[in-house]
Amino acid sequence: MDRRPPNEESVISNPTQTAGETREYWSRIARQWDLLGPPLRPTEPDLNGYWRGLSEVEHPKVAVLGATLEFASLPWPEGSHVVAVDLNRDILHAIWPGKLSVRGDWRALPLRAGSRDAILCDGGLSMIPFPDGCRRVAASAAQVLRPGGLALIRAYLLPSRPESSTAVLEDLLAGRIPSLNHLKLRLGMALQAGSTAGVRLADIWDSLHEAAPSLPVLAERIGWDLDRLEAIHAYRSSTNSYYFSTLDEILEPFSAAGFELQWVSEPDYEMGSQCPVICFRRAAP
Repeated sequence: MDRRPPNEESVISNPTQTAGETREYWSRIARQWDLLGPPLRPTEPDLNGYWRGLSEVEHPKVAVLGATLEFASLPWPEGSHVVAVDLNRDILHAIWPGKLSVRGDWRALPLRAGSRDAILCDGGLSMIPFPDGCRRVAASAAQVLRPGGLALIRAYLLPSRPESSTAVLEDLLAGRIPSLNHLKLRLGMALQAGSTAGVRLADIWDSLHEAAPSLPVLAERIGWDLDRLEAIHAYRSSTNSYYFSTLDEILEPFSAAGFELQWVSEPDYEMGSQCPVICFRRAAP
């Protein structure tokens, strides 16, 4: 059997399927992508952080973990090669249409060893079980990056002072949370028992539903757009989990995989200190 990695300009045609529930969840997310906003989607301050690292390479060969649409619109110089990698076809087709993509697992990237100058990942580590999943992503990234290549990762970090879900919901009802995107992060982090345990998305929905059973009433009370608020229904009954960690917890698996921390760039928006772009450099063997 030919076990060589597939051509990087092609889409993998027959990968291992994800579980049905996971496929359906990400299919809904693909349909609702336009309803997402910062800090769950990168804005100009975040993109400036990524570009700080990318500007080191004249004609970068880049792998994007996931299908972050904003990366497609970066001012890539002529000769750049950018390919998105995701296990879910719906995400690639809905968010990364008409561009180079490879269907595959971030924990075993289907790209040639040493073929990439940089890897970009926007919030994706929170979707991978911690710490084993994070270790596998770091090891896979180290394999496909050339020596000196960069891993640029925007992470969702736990607050320095933990807060309770009760406090988060009180802020919500008082109109002190600017958007559903901020609420998802704050409430998820408050409900999480620990980095290795993660938090079920259904638990986030249940907690919000208990505090505010009627979304139309909640939207009117706090002045949010109802259509955007109803995007939380994607979390209802979902068995998927998010895994939030600290910066030190993320540094450990990347250091073990042969990366050196270069810098951390914090954007200047609300919760920006918890959503930094972290730059790792793959050390020479």
